[in-house]
Amino acid sequence: MSYVTHARAALTVNGRIKIARLVIEDGWTQARVAERFQVARGTVRCTDPERC
Repeated sequence: MSYVTHARAALTVNGRIKIARLVIEDGWTQARVAERFQVARGTVRCTDPERC
């Protein structure tokens, strides 16, 4: 399956890496990251391999 994204999409590969780093490395809560990126909390949960 191929995903079509645009340059400013939050959930590009780089966007998902940023989300994962904020949760895993920087200790942000999933709710805070979800609000920051304007995505569902479940989307953030699935970027954390220990919680998905």
